[in-house]
Amino acid sequence: MSNIDFVVTWVDGGDPKWLAKKKLFDKSIQIDESMNASKNYRPGNNFKYWFRAVEKNAPWVHKIYLVTDDQVPEWLNLAHPKIEVIDHKQIFPQDALPTFNSNAIDINLYKIPGLSEQFVYFNDDIYITNSTTSEDFF
Repeated sequence: MSNIDFVVTWVDGGDPKWLAKKKLFDKSIQIDESMNASKNYRPGNNFKYWFRAVEKNAPWVHKIYLVTDDQVPEWLNLAHPKIEVIDHKQIFPQDALPTFNSNAIDINLYKIPGLSEQFVYFNDDIYITNSTTSEDFF
């Protein structure tokens, strides 16, 4: 089977810079009371376990693309040969940014430079908890 990549989207909704940008473009947001409240965007406290689970349970994966909006978890090993951070600027035209719409992000994932034809898309709250093979996905 050809190379299979994983793509995962992530946002640190507690990041003051990100929150300020979101508020600037969506005046209706009540950060503490709406569905868009910052509590709904978890920081990367548990997200590191997503990468550990992939390393342990899917070591066959070719590349992992982390798609995010000008953010990188401070603990992420950017020197790891399988990990590549993709900023929204790499997959969206400038006049479409910023975007906070997960559907818009999803439909632009195919624009990730170097992405294998076969890839598996994850949200940051979906974890691989058991050993897998590529045949589990394709």
